[in-house]
Amino acid sequence: MKVLIETLGCKVNYADSSQISSALAENGYILTDRADDADIIIINSCSVTHRAERECRQLVRRFHSQNPSSKIIITGCSVLSESFRKRIQEIPFVELIPTNELPLKFKISNKDPSTFYYNRSRPFIKIQEGCDRFCSYCIVPFLRGHPKSIKKSDIISRINQTLKKGFKEIVIVGTHIMLYEDPETKSDIFSLLNDIENIDQDFRIRLSSMEPYGLSKQNIQLLSNFKKLCAHFHIPLQSGSDRVLKEMNREYTTSDFKNIVLEIKSRIPEATIGTDVITGFPTETVEDFDKTVKFIQSLPVDYLHVFRFSPREGTSAFHIKSIPSQIEIKNRAEILIKISFMKRREMLRKYIGSNMDTVIISNSGIISGLTHNYIKVIFQNCKPQKGWIYNAHLMKLNHDNTVLGELL
Repeated sequence: MKVLIETLGCKVNYADSSQISSALAENGYILTDRADDADIIIINSCSVTHRAERECRQLVRRFHSQNPSSKIIITGCSVLSESFRKRIQEIPFVELIPTNELPLKFKISNKDPSTFYYNRSRPFIKIQEGCDRFCSYCIVPFLRGHPKSIKKSDIISRINQTLKKGFKEIVIVGTHIMLYEDPETKSDIFSLLNDIENIDQDFRIRLSSMEPYGLSKQNIQLLSNFKKLCAHFHIPLQSGSDRVLKEMNREYTTSDFKNIVLEIKSRIPEATIGTDVITGFPTETVEDFDKTVKFIQSLPVDYLHVFRFSPREGTSAFHIKSIPSQIEIKNRAEILIKISFMKRREMLRKYIGSNMDTVIISNSGIISGLTHNYIKVIFQNCKPQKGWIYNAHLMKLNHDNTVLGELL
């Protein structure tokens, strides 16, 4: 039987989809990327916002119109979301199956497959999932559960497998990677990174989003010592108002966050630092938003991921009456997006004219790659190998904040 797997949401979902794909392929199922060719369509869903849930429902309807005879299964976080389960009842032709029940559904082993299937240029290696911080706006701890880490030995084995396939960049992912703890030795993520660093092969590693918790001066020093580690750190801020941070149950202050950013920039000058910002938290006043804007403008962060607050049933912020209107929230988001664009542009200008190692993430259509510090480079008139690293000359800044490059 032919199976299409479509993934929505975070990098952890992509890592889960890779495991699902690998297990199915190992048990005789044929993987396809065409909905009209699939006997079964699995959507690995996201529930972090209302928009993510809506995207999943829209996708279900589109796939059904393309292939009415295919069986459509939804797995992932939305299956556990009460709001999603209520709304999906209006769509009769789908089946909801939690991720951990897929092996039983397909009558396959629940153990890790012997080889992993990756359809991306950079494999996402999951080291943990779950979170116990319970930020007041966040549904993830209710969906992913308490932190659970994968054995260090299994992670190292999986990385070695991917390196044998020729991949040159590996992305370490998790719900909250700073909470990693090896179930056997109780060692932390820095011990894991040290073991990865000592693998005697030529490759580089990139970290997915890192919460500020645990990023002490000492630990930032450890990060700066890893030669295989990409100089790219995504560290969620969420608000530049200490009052709002406290109501979000974020256990740090703007001063703490600023010290982390400055320490990274001091230790790793080439580092690109990105952050997440939520606007429209129910208690966010005009003054709070102004503080956020001024704080971000004062920081040497290089880009923002901007989110509008999305009330999630079950979280403590769900029942708080909102101060800002939807129009105000939209306007605030647009202001932050413009700030992000200009900050990114200012950062990119510094690297025009330089040569940087670049991993190829697409070699068909628009040919593109990523530098170790997260600059997207566009190439023309060449056919590089996807997933390989090439030295590239950064020639020109494009209007969309990509950079025109030339392979050397």
